[in-house]
Order: sequence, then C-alpha cells, then structure tokens
Amino acid sequence: MLTVTNLTSVDYLIRNLPLNDATMLGDIIVESLDVVNVFAEGSGEAIYTEDEITCWTLRGFEDFLFDLIDPRALNAEDFRADTNDENLIRYDRFCEILERCTYREAIVSA
Repeated sequence: MLTVTNLTSVDYLIRNLPLNDATMLGDIIVESLDVVNVFAEGSGEAIYTEDEITCWTLRGFEDFLFDLIDPRALNAEDFRADTNDENLIRYDRFCEILERCTYREAIVSA
C-alpha cells in the first residue's frame, strides 16, 4: 500500500499506483480538464494543463474536483437535483482510488 500525505504530488501518485489505477486517475484528470477548459474555448487558451495538475498536491486536486461539483448534487434532500452529476462521480472515483490503494498519513506540525 502506498503511503501519501496531503502534500504528495499527483504526479507521484500516478507514477506509483498500479497501472490500472494510474490509468483511471489519468482519465479523471483528462475529464476534469475537459470540463474546466470548456469555459476557456472563446479565448483559445486552456485554463489548466495536464502538466500543471500533475504538479498539484493531492489536497489541491481534491479541492479542484470538489469545486466542480454542482452544489445541488450534494444535497440528497433535493429530489430535483441531478444525482448523476459527472463531476461528483469523478470525485467519488478519485476518493475510491485513494482509499483502496493508499494509506493517507496525517501531517502533524510542531
């Protein structure tokens, strides 16, 4: 089992996960980039690139994925909410990979 912290880079995680899980993580990155960069189509420049995201920490990437989720999808009491929010599904897949393949060590500062 791979030991990681909140400060572990996404690149480190990709390089050290089993191939199948690393591929799933790569798919999550590409799909989330597609969502974010749709807003930048008019300017012709991508907001984020794969190289930038792989340099992020796990905590930063988790926050990025969470921020993409429609808030209505998080409210289980709102039956009109789209419970099949693709961003929520991506976030859950990412969390599942971390839970299954890594031990997340807490960072304690002195």
